[in-house]
Amino acid sequence: MREQMVPLELIERALGVKLYPWQVDFIFHGKDYPLYICPCVVFGSGNFEGARLSHNHDGKCYIEGRGTGHTFAFCIKLALFQGNPLDIRRPENFSDYGDGSIRYARGYFRHMFYYDVWFPLKKAGVPVRELIGINQFK
Repeated sequence: MREQMVPLELIERALGVKLYPWQVDFIFHGKDYPLYICPCVVFGSGNFEGARLSHNHDGKCYIEGRGTGHTFAFCIKLALFQGNPLDIRRPENFSDYGDGSIRYARGYFRHMFYYDVWFPLKKAGVPVRELIGINQFK
């Protein structure tokens, strides 16, 4: 199984975003998503509201865990990935949370995957992975 070869510009235009380099590396080049990301790179210089900030041993700040754009990048990769159809009624089987959490998967993750990523890509003509149960979900 591998990702579809779709131009990055088409994906960004369809989603209305500019992906960060680490998101592109994760989606298209199979690199691990970074554990720590400097908020200055994500938010510019100063608006860290809502970000979970920590400091390393040098006293430099970084974002860890949620809020780094990982779920969004994961959804893009999943939508472009060639493989068996995904059952949108049971996103806990493929969400990025990892423990099969139904509350997270059927709430936040499913909404992001379908409405923010899969549907806009499909509408823009990007070949996306087939979904099962889509009529019952809408």
